[in-house]
Amino acid sequence: GYKRQNAKTKREELIKDLPIREVFCTLSDEELYCDQCGTTLKILGTQTVREELEYIPAKLQIVRYVQTVYECPKCKHTDHPFIVKAPTPTSLMNHSLASPSSVANVMYQKYVNSVPLYRQEKDWEQMGIKLSRATMANWIIRCSDDYLKPVLTHLQQKLLERDILHCDETPVQVLKEEGKKPQTKSYMWLYRTGNDSKEPIVLYDYQPSRNGDNAVNFLKDFKGYV
Repeated sequence: GYKRQNAKTKREELIKDLPIREVFCTLSDEELYCDQCGTTLKILGTQTVREELEYIPAKLQIVRYVQTVYECPKCKHTDHPFIVKAPTPTSLMNHSLASPSSVANVMYQKYVNSVPLYRQEKDWEQMGIKLSRATMANWIIRCSDDYLKPVLTHLQQKLLERDILHCDETPVQVLKEEGKKPQTKSYMWLYRTGNDSKEPIVLYDYQPSRNGDNAVNFLKDFKGYV
């Protein structure tokens, strides 16, 4: 039969992985006396009265990398002074405010939470920075090319080494695509590994048509069953 879960147990399970900030409620020094005889009170113990879920909004800050430069005090008076600069981490994108955390958040909001860039633009502005949708679009395109495409290429090679693959295509609508009307169907091709107890690989491949040649090209080195 159905066993009702205790509300307290359910709540404990819900919050078990969250960090805790304790607020200690104490008496002031002026209140630390006995109403009956005036003696200073001593702590007897504490008890938890209630728990609340606190939401901490995201905040923005600038990370400034300051490079230290060193010189040899002895060689600086010679014809061959010795100067060395401390190494600095490479930037995600040259001459840009983009950081891994900010670009990852833009991608996550757009592609996981379906928040369009014009709405993200408003969110950034409320947090204190005017970040245009054109800048965010540039971040997505550049970082996809530089950091995600190599991962995709590697996963595609691993996918082609498997014995069994599943493949399907589904129509998508693309606006402002060159040479096509907005009403024309385009297709997202999906490839995934079979249930072979190895790590699953799922890849999406956008194509303007449902022509079978798309799958032939994508799977050209594959030797197994589709």
